[in-house]
Amino acid sequence: MDLPENLQNRLEEYNRNFEALDTILGDSNTLDDNATAELQIEHTKTMLTAALPVAVNTMVGLAAYATSENTRRLAAQYLIDRALGKDGNLATEDEATKLLKRLMVGAIVEEEGR
Repeated sequence: MDLPENLQNRLEEYNRNFEALDTILGDSNTLDDNATAELQIEHTKTMLTAALPVAVNTMVGLAAYATSENTRRLAAQYLIDRALGKDGNLATEDEATKLLKRLMVGAIVEEEGR
């Protein structure tokens, strides 16, 4: 039984659209690669967030104890710029900034206690 021409045309259009959609979405390997890349990005962000206290303590240590006056100045300026923003106004309070401020206050309190 043959399909009416109008119905056959619609079926062929549907098949063309489906093939075009399949081409746009790509094969499953491309989708898997994108998912893997996203997971790697998230893992990297998690690692960097976990390492943030060490990095901040290192910068505070450089600002306080570096043998070079220029290194102390640059480290202190970096900490100030990150904590307050380059324009001197308070920076947007993201989690990294909050942690940086807490660690800086803790380091200052520790330093004063010595």
